Amino acid sequence: MIVRHADDLFSMYGHLDPKLEVAVGQNITRGVLIGTVLRRGDATPNHLHFEIRTFLTAPEINGDAPRYDFRCGVNCPPGPGYWPIGAPDLPSDLGWRNPTHVINRRMQAEGAPSEVIVATKPVSNSLTLWSAPPNGATRAALDTLELHPGERYALLAIDAGVEGTRETSALAYQLWYRIELPGGRAGWVQAAVPSTFETGSDDRPSSVYFNFFPAVEAAP
Repeated sequence: MIVRHADDLFSMYGHLDPKLEVAVGQNITRGVLIGTVLRRGDATPNHLHFEIRTFLTAPEINGDAPRYDFRCGVNCPPGPGYWPIGAPDLPSDLGWRNPTHVINRRMQAEGAPSEVIVATKPVSNSLTLWSAPPNGATRAALDTLELHPGERYALLAIDAGVEGTRETSALAYQLWYRIELPGGRAGWVQAAVPSTFETGSDDRPSSVYFNFFPAVEAAP
């Protein structure tokens, strides 16, 4: 499924169950359920391929003569995973965007959800509460926060990276939330964490896991 958000912004969802919850041409809003991840019957875990880009089709990518030999062929909606890691140009040069950064940066402009929720399976059972995100001029550890799946915190601020980053691994997925704890204390926590669960041919992380998600409810 491909969703068009603006003239130059598209999101793509791969490996969904063929029985989608929406139809072609339907207008959708934040929180609407569009589909579910396909339940596979082989050894590969159920998973979603998700990307954000500024194009639907582009001559260099899925035109009549793609620049590189994509295995999916002409007129298909390829993902940046098909881009040669040694290519002189990067996916961001052709219009792919870091989805974590796009969602969180534009979420701020539209009015961010008022809460974040701890992931069902956070990266660890606890994390450090900081006085500032990594790029802060002065930064100190404030406390250790225990994570309990489903627990909610007020969201005060977001610190995300560049949408069109030229970084080439999951280390580019920088995302920090400033949250308010019970009692009025506040601090910064790392929401997205690069992982070596999967690595590229350069042995750098190519997966990212989340400690927190914006608390957005699916429509009934």
